[in-house]
Amino acid sequence: PAGEIFEGTYIIAADGHLSVPHLPPIPAAGFSIELVEALVAAMFIEAGIYRAGFLQIDLDVAQWAPVQVYVSGAVFQPGDQFLNDRGADSVQGTRVDAQGDISSGRTLIAALSAASGLRPDADVRHVVLVRDGQRQIYDMSGAFNGQRVVDPLLSAGDQIHVPSRGCFQEALARPSRVTMPGIRVFMSNLTTPASSNSQSAINRDTTSLPYGTRFLQALVTANCVGGTQSTNADRWAVLISRNPVTGESEVIARSIEGLVRRADRDAFNPILLPGDAIACYDSHVTNVRDVISAFSGILTPAINL
Repeated sequence: PAGEIFEGTYIIAADGHLSVPHLPPIPAAGFSIELVEALVAAMFIEAGIYRAGFLQIDLDVAQWAPVQVYVSGAVFQPGDQFLNDRGADSVQGTRVDAQGDISSGRTLIAALSAASGLRPDADVRHVVLVRDGQRQIYDMSGAFNGQRVVDPLLSAGDQIHVPSRGCFQEALARPSRVTMPGIRVFMSNLTTPASSNSQSAINRDTTSLPYGTRFLQALVTANCVGGTQSTNADRWAVLISRNPVTGESEVIARSIEGLVRRADRDAFNPILLPGDAIACYDSHVTNVRDVISAFSGILTPAINL
């Protein structure tokens, strides 16, 4: 009662202390709301501003601060991740009747997304969260099968580790709450039926593909499939990729017509990963035609002489 002078919105400083007028800095970061309320009350009484038994304090969290966590293991971009970073415009400037903050940017799923999502070799049932030396295991498989997922709120300094199963799991190579929505690949189709990437309509939009796109789908996007059947059907394509488990580069060559016609094409039609590169080559008929054309261009001037 009659304590309006202390009402307002307060920000916990970077050093973890809460500054209240007429009181020394109060440690707050990492403590429960109830404990901070007790500390503030004790300091008000100790400073002689209020008497014991008369003071009533109500503390609420208006907005959770950003936190820095560390993500390692089977994610595409491991390392330190800064979560829940919001601009100054989003900070609560006035007291509102409904206090609180959902803070979806400080959760385990947000941390995995910030690390560019789980790799296809991730052990999604045993994601490890380490806080103050204590380990907790979380099952994130529900993000792929529609089941409930426990998504804890993270604190500064938390460490997240995603174990690897050491094998490629196709079921994980698709958009979800814990994987990336799309990938960027590099394409080249500098052959017939197009003589340049611009004529093939290969641009920023065509090289941005949904996560889970297969090799043949990307070849269609690059205009490597189709054309004159007698001369261009027997074309080849090369996929240059990096194995996410071993970290080694791999080169895969496939007959485009073979991919189109094989009933078991999925076994020979790999799923693309971020940063993969694709190149198309002409058929043998087109190659022979171009060789003859080159010789004709050389011999014609000699005959005219």
